[in-house]
Amino acid sequence: MNRTQLGESIVSQSIIKVVQLVIVACLVCPVYLFAANIYVMGTAADGGNGSRQHPYNSLAGVELNSTPGDKITVLYSDVALDGGILLKEGQHLQGEKGKKDDKHKLPVITNTSLTTNDGNGIVAAKEARVSFVNVKDVLRSGIFFGNASNLVIKKNIIENPNRGAFVGFPVSAAIKGIVADGAAMNVLIEDNEINANGHDIPFTRGIYVGTLIGGTITGVVQGNNVSDMNGRAYYPFAYGNGFSDLAFYDNSARTIGPGNADSFFIEAADSGQISVDVKNYFIDNSQIGVLGNPFNHGFEVWTKPVAVFPGTGTAAKVNVTADQLIIQDSAADGISIWNNSPDSEVSITVSNSLILRAAGRLTGGLGVVAQLPLLRSGTPLPNQTLTLKVDTTDIIGTLPGLNLFGLPTAAVHIYTAGSNDVYDLGGGALGSIGQNRILDNPLDYVTLFNQVDIFAEHNYYGGGAPSHLNINGDVFFDQYLTEDPRP
Repeated sequence: MNRTQLGESIVSQSIIKVVQLVIVACLVCPVYLFAANIYVMGTAADGGNGSRQHPYNSLAGVELNSTPGDKITVLYSDVALDGGILLKEGQHLQGEKGKKDDKHKLPVITNTSLTTNDGNGIVAAKEARVSFVNVKDVLRSGIFFGNASNLVIKKNIIENPNRGAFVGFPVSAAIKGIVADGAAMNVLIEDNEINANGHDIPFTRGIYVGTLIGGTITGVVQGNNVSDMNGRAYYPFAYGNGFSDLAFYDNSARTIGPGNADSFFIEAADSGQISVDVKNYFIDNSQIGVLGNPFNHGFEVWTKPVAVFPGTGTAAKVNVTADQLIIQDSAADGISIWNNSPDSEVSITVSNSLILRAAGRLTGGLGVVAQLPLLRSGTPLPNQTLTLKVDTTDIIGTLPGLNLFGLPTAAVHIYTAGSNDVYDLGGGALGSIGQNRILDNPLDYVTLFNQVDIFAEHNYYGGGAPSHLNINGDVFFDQYLTEDPRP
């Protein structure tokens, strides 16, 4: 099994989704009758007029003299353009054509001042497009947007965001989108390269997009790569009563950590609702390995236990469909699910995936916690519902040892289940066909606290029955496979 093979079957789906976004964007984009072509270059002489022959030499000059819909071309030079830029509606900002295939020849935009554009590199507006630029060493976020529908952020390089070393909130990110009391519809974030180069600011994010009170975001995040970042690489979220509907296709991450730095983190709080479709995601954390934080997971789903916006309720709703994941050498769990909110509804489907050599320092290869371990009472929160369906997935080589709860690591570990939870790895009520390969793990299943029933029929454990430690619960596995379904 390799990433190329896993990705082939979903290429056409990804193309269709992006084409649909482009068609919708074209139908709703306004026509900017007086749009102009404007040029800017770091080494240009003073007194330029924005033409190619006499470009501006500052982003401030572009801001002052441009109008909505203008096309802004950043010509390459050895001098970075400082101060960041606030785009107007419909403006297209792009690096000089002919340089896009050499990342070392992309023009550089930076921001070394918190008093200009809040330290961000590029602040995008609706109908805007940002492409072929290198946003580097900014004090806050590389590219920031708010209520900006029909936005395209494509083929950029973003290096060393958050050089201001801000820890906590508001969060800084390479690409950051916060939508509140409005909408960002049909956003496309595609083929960007994000590299923190080991710059160790734990609360820095890679692609951090979502909603606050009254906000709605829809879009596709596709073909991006995040590397060498001690912070979460992909972070979709919904807070308050916001709604986020996002697709993540063909993305990857490498060397994420060693702090509390899950490579893919999905979060809902209050009455936020989030739907995330993930296809062909690859994370290789072999350079971090067991040196990472016990909460440095490969892929995590989390409902927040405390209010972000008090008074907006606690009925968070999460729907995640994850297909063709490859999660290698995560420092903690391969996939970790935390349902911490009362009244929450969480639905997760994992298929055609591989969890390889998870360190399992929280629970194991795939772990579920129905409440914070600090609240280790064994009593689930009221009215929680979590459904987990897993099929045609390999969980292989979880490292031996004791997890955070003092129990042996396991391929599948259910720490505390809610009374309404359903766990279907084969033959259960959610329709899983099984066909999972669970091999070379210290234990295959562990259940702890509450009555946990795991349906795990039609799976392969090497030819015999699985190993399990049931402190509270049952694992139904009588119809295990004696032959490898994917030899």
